[in-house]
Amino acid sequence: MLPLSPKPWSELTFGCADLGDTRRTKRLVKVAAELSAHTGNSLSSSCEGYTALVTGAYRLIENEAVKPEAIAEAGFQATAKIARQSRLLLALEDTTTLGYKHAVRSELGDLGGPEGSKTRGFHVHSVFLVDADTERSIGLIDQERWVREDVQRGKKNQRRQLPYEGKESFKWQRASENTEQRMGGKMPDIISVCDREADIYEYMHYKLDNRQRFVVRATQNRILVDGELLLFDSLAQTEVLGKYTIVVPQKGGRKKRKATLQVKRKKMTIQAPQRPGGRPEPVTSSRPKTQPIENCRFYPEKLSGALLLSGD
Repeated sequence: MLPLSPKPWSELTFGCADLGDTRRTKRLVKVAAELSAHTGNSLSSSCEGYTALVTGAYRLIENEAVKPEAIAEAGFQATAKIARQSRLLLALEDTTTLGYKHAVRSELGDLGGPEGSKTRGFHVHSVFLVDADTERSIGLIDQERWVREDVQRGKKNQRRQLPYEGKESFKWQRASENTEQRMGGKMPDIISVCDREADIYEYMHYKLDNRQRFVVRATQNRILVDGELLLFDSLAQTEVLGKYTIVVPQKGGRKKRKATLQVKRKKMTIQAPQRPGGRPEPVTSSRPKTQPIENCRFYPEKLSGALLLSGD
């Protein structure tokens, strides 16, 4: 987060929002500053009982001329401006859900889980930029929200027949496209960091084809073109360049523990999966041009494309 107090932070983030009227933008800046000063509180309590401020805030929200996309874009552009000052950036991506149980839930979508659940809401995919050198949080550079229709429940096999662009998983590529549009020539200095859900052939093909740097946590033991071994077995026989020991914090029923991570490198050509229209061309992962790791240090600035394997 920026080392700014609520008012200058709000001005920097939303002061350029195009809401069709400068008075609306000023109101947005004021409301955002109050919310920032009272993190976690409701809108009404953030306004500390000032009726005029509460009324103005709700009028802003209910105004059909005020588009959520315009508010979000102002924040994304503010992030992009700050991010250009960093030498190397990590674009941390993940999908989460926002669930609600009160009356508004009837207008929202299915979140999965037990059938008949009273909780409904949005799915949200976010891309958050972090300075790789200082570990300083920069801000959101992209975020997509959608409501999943009830009719999609239980139709996983049917969704597999959809074209890639029509699948929910296209969100990973769309996020990269949006990030590149906002960051422009700074994109080569960004490494996308994705979890197992991004282990998608088409997504990796897009990233490699556009020379975008990325790390994906592998979940599929893929077929390799240049050998008899599968992906996991091939990497198991690869030289270890170095090791990291990290602390995995306690969460839920999981105890706090230490985990040792191995760093390896290998250039591989992955066989494309069969698709309804045929089998696409294989993709070749980029080999990080690193020197052997000294004192267990890894050089991410040399990383252009990789699958990250993890275990217990």
